[in-house]
Amino acid sequence: MLNLSKWRISFRSPCDSPVIEEQEYRRLAEDALQKAVSIIESDGWHKEKVDGDDIIYSKVVPAYGKVFKFEGFLPISPKKVIDELYFKGEEMHKWNPTVKKVRVIQKIDDHMDIAHVIATEGASGLVSSRDFVNLRVWKKEDSAYVHGSVATTHPDVPVVAKYVRGEQGPCAYVLTPANENGQKCKLKWLLNTNLKGWIPQYLIDQAMSAVMLEYVQSLRRHSTSPKASA
Repeated sequence: MLNLSKWRISFRSPCDSPVIEEQEYRRLAEDALQKAVSIIESDGWHKEKVDGDDIIYSKVVPAYGKVFKFEGFLPISPKKVIDELYFKGEEMHKWNPTVKKVRVIQKIDDHMDIAHVIATEGASGLVSSRDFVNLRVWKKEDSAYVHGSVATTHPDVPVVAKYVRGEQGPCAYVLTPANENGQKCKLKWLLNTNLKGWIPQYLIDQAMSAVMLEYVQSLRRHSTSPKASA
């Protein structure tokens, strides 16, 4: 199990960032990151779906309800995954069919920002498009990386009638090298999302499993394409 004490977040504050607000974001990010990794490494997971070497698990966590975990491998380094998901997040819609748009609303520092994410419809259109406002963070420890996120609010992104505002509980991607040269990695991904609205659980299960598989498969294709390597 990962040593959660190592994943403490230590950022230097930009001079123009309100100290109290930034401290609250840091506290929220650290708490969410540790909770997410703890859930990932906990027992009691049940297989939800298997697709080749990719496995999706689920379990009920009292504080959040049903959550989902993906385990599988990616043909790229942990650092490259962080580059694609965090630093190039605003380009994600170009390769990820589960995402319509990602916009960074506020950069806090090199390790933390706030992003507005608009997801596509799910379950063959039965689950309408959702939007999310997420506090995002990433951290490196030795050769491993973790990228976490959790719901927050921001005055620049009020709720609008066009989308149902979903809410993320603590989520995380844990990335560890899977070979000696570090150009392949093991991915453990916790998806902890409240889609809001009146949606039957079987549709949520269907939508979440499909989103996770499509997301990872799209990342594999993109990361090994000539454009991604350029």
